[in-house]
Amino acid sequence: MRVHKIVVLLLACFTKIFFVSAQNSSEEKPDFVTLLDAIYSKQIEAISYEGLYERLWLFYHQPIHLNQISREELKLLCILTDSQIDNFFNYLSKNGALVSIYELQAIPAFDLATIYLLLPFVKVEEVAKRLLWKSTVKNNYWITRYERTLEPKKGYRSSRSDRPDRCYGGSPDKIITRLSVSYPQDFSLGFTARKDAGEAITWDPPTKRYGLDFWSLHFFLQHKKIVKALVIGDYQVGYGQGLIIASGFSINKSKETINVIRTNNLGIKPHKSISKSGFFRGGALTLAWKHFEVTTYYSNLKLDGKILEDPSSGHAYIRSIQRAGLHRTPHEIAAKGQVNEQVLGNTFVYNNKENTIQVGLTTLYNRYSVPLNPPKKYHQYSFRGRENVNLGLFYNYLWQNFNFFGEAGISKSGGKAFLAGFVASLSANIDAAILLRHYEKNFHSLYGNAFRENSITSNEKGIYWGVSMRPIKKLHLAAYYDKFKFPWLTGRVDARSKGYDLLLNVTYQIGKDLLLYGQYREKGEEKNVKTPKASRNALALGVKRNYTARLDYAISASLGFSSKVKLSKAKLERKATQSYAFVQDAYYKARKINIVGRIALFETDGYKNRLYFYERDVLYSFNCYAYYDNGVRYYLFFRYKISSSLRLEFKYTRTWYTDRKWIGSGLEAIEGNTKTDVRLQVTYSF
Repeated sequence: MRVHKIVVLLLACFTKIFFVSAQNSSEEKPDFVTLLDAIYSKQIEAISYEGLYERLWLFYHQPIHLNQISREELKLLCILTDSQIDNFFNYLSKNGALVSIYELQAIPAFDLATIYLLLPFVKVEEVAKRLLWKSTVKNNYWITRYERTLEPKKGYRSSRSDRPDRCYGGSPDKIITRLSVSYPQDFSLGFTARKDAGEAITWDPPTKRYGLDFWSLHFFLQHKKIVKALVIGDYQVGYGQGLIIASGFSINKSKETINVIRTNNLGIKPHKSISKSGFFRGGALTLAWKHFEVTTYYSNLKLDGKILEDPSSGHAYIRSIQRAGLHRTPHEIAAKGQVNEQVLGNTFVYNNKENTIQVGLTTLYNRYSVPLNPPKKYHQYSFRGRENVNLGLFYNYLWQNFNFFGEAGISKSGGKAFLAGFVASLSANIDAAILLRHYEKNFHSLYGNAFRENSITSNEKGIYWGVSMRPIKKLHLAAYYDKFKFPWLTGRVDARSKGYDLLLNVTYQIGKDLLLYGQYREKGEEKNVKTPKASRNALALGVKRNYTARLDYAISASLGFSSKVKLSKAKLERKATQSYAFVQDAYYKARKINIVGRIALFETDGYKNRLYFYERDVLYSFNCYAYYDNGVRYYLFFRYKISSSLRLEFKYTRTWYTDRKWIGSGLEAIEGNTKTDVRLQVTYSF
């Protein structure tokens, strides 16, 4: 085996893979956001990118040690296929621990494009460095971000003094600050504070406002004998396929047609995001012994809700939990923290010695201080009352080139749900996946976030097929087809409905400096159609087709361009709409300076046929912007590394509409046809 390793290393020394040497210097690493765009270059609505950004940035700044990595950690990157992960662990089993990052080239099915994406997030540490690792490696930083829309909005106008209940109480400035101190695989502590535009900076305990509007703190400890993880403060939990509990990030349909159908057991993690929702507040503990793992978590959190009174009984209730977390007007402030939620959960996990079988059991109990009583038309089967209980069983089984997984659950109401699927590596270049899901209309999973088309994990049946192929090294083909039904009314349709979703994607890496990308997506859904004779809306199939073409080309290592064209055609009955956009990006990178510019021309037939485009942004901010109506949008992003510890980032964005006299609606409305946003962030690492 040692001779084999020596041969591999000698051959690797003569290769011209320019990015391998970058593994030892963060200065030479590929730009993080460029990597993120390459891995997850999708513009699909209703996806939470923030948790993804947090997770990958942690691995980017604290690369995972490949000789100590687990299968679950490797899956979290969503870069490798199942067959590549199997080949990686088979290689370690046969040849022992890696002695150099160069050895990745010797693992079957590890092509250069995949290694290029993987390298910034992993490393093989030298033996001499291992003894000093814990005392030298750290990731401490402090960031402060300032944002503002320069045009005045309706909610800030002094002329509205006749309706103070319809005015914002604070300034239009948005402020975010975060401090984090951590050691990889050891501990983490920090806090985040946030004030949104329109919120006041004030100290007012009766309205639960303490300086900035939102505060989040955490302390996280891991790998201390049988204590696998301990978190106090704000945290997230994810187990199984997200049917019962998946607070935090989950991914949905995209051009990554295989990895998206399956989640990973993230366990308990600190909540470091600036998001004001999707987390628990309290404590959680994971104990691990041999092949068994037990996690217990408790949360006691104040949520927003408007308290109402039933005139017949005099009992208090709320229609819904308000998740936006905005406290600008007197009405929003009055709703802050009015509902107390307590959550108690337990998860038991068993892994066999070969790590090919995993079985888990989750129980979750929720209790609200005020009962929920949503309107009955669309919410006849929605959760109502004070308490909910969930029981779920999940599994994961590896057999040769097949990975079978699934989860089944039941709620207090008696509603049941399950999803089951498999991913198969049919060859070194072909992966396929199938996922079957069935969520009954009265299944209530308040923290579930499983694979779905509906807005909640309920009232849905569907089957998903996906395939990913590399017929030649530089060509990647991907496709999926998803067919779904909604057995009961949804928020968009007042009858039982069905639909389908189809995607075809082609990526051709001509060379290191030239990439071609094309995508076709078609989505058909039954929607309400008004008919003059009918007493209620009828249903008709609406079809929307999206065409995307992209060309990335680099003039040099410092200068490059990216051109994108997107066209959308939608048709409902005989009414057809069309939208298109052309986007031109340019970037310049030097040792201390990074500049990105964009100009976008768009013409759409309204908001319903909007187009989504990813935009470069400051660290810890992910922006997928919707283009609608007609106009021009451009931005300039500037990053300057003042020193090894201090970094300054600035973004200026302006949107000019050619067909509007007002932008936005309600208190957010802007008089005129331009909207200008500025964003400034300072990051200090220590």
